[in-house]
Amino acid sequence: MLDSDGEMLVVQLKRKADFEHQLQEAVAELARFQAVYAQNRGRSAREWASQTAYPWLVSLDRDEVEEFARELLAYTLDAARRGTLENLRGNLRAWASTAEIYEDPELLAAMIKPIELADLQEVFPPSEEEAKAADG
Repeated sequence: MLDSDGEMLVVQLKRKADFEHQLQEAVAELARFQAVYAQNRGRSAREWASQTAYPWLVSLDRDEVEEFARELLAYTLDAARRGTLENLRGNLRAWASTAEIYEDPELLAAMIKPIELADLQEVFPPSEEEAKAADG
């Protein structure tokens, strides 16, 4: 279809257009991160993370930041291939949650505390009758 200026117009589904726009933003975010990371590789993330969309990187050590950089690239490329940002967003949430735990000494201590096996109890799903009773 041509518009009044003779330029070709393309009709596509809104969800596809939305995905392509979101993917374009994710790739731009990746490029900004990669540029900042390349200039600061080997330096503490505390010195440069605020220049990225991931300021919580300050909580991670250098090896973890390097792993994050590899995963960010891989998950962004995977999103383009699969046509969904779900895995990329989940990966970013996981990294951000990890950084949040590292920032909270009490939470970190609770997360790495040894588990006493004697304190564990086996839990079973409710029976059909119990589930029906809970719903009704």
